[in-house]
Amino acid sequence: MEIHIRIDRLVLEEGLVRGEARAQLAAALEAELGRLLAEGGLHSGWLAGGAVPRLLAGPMAWEGGPAELGAGLARTVYEGGLGAGGGAR
Repeated sequence: MEIHIRIDRLVLEEGLVRGEARAQLAAALEAELGRLLAEGGLHSGWLAGGAVPRLLAGPMAWEGGPAELGAGLARTVYEGGLGAGGGAR
């Protein structure tokens, strides 16, 4: 199964991630989300495809740098509806 996920915009508190750290965050988010989907699968509500205009992740605690933030965001997105055990759209 091939899955395409497009994130057009990620809104973070101003100044939280700058410069090269943005690329690190994006790479970590992509890698962790891919790992979660490969291991846990996709929620059945998404199997026919679809799109959502906005996904609100809510507050998230994290420690570390941009890579840890990216991985944490991926887990939040996965647990919030993409994952097999999460709520669908």
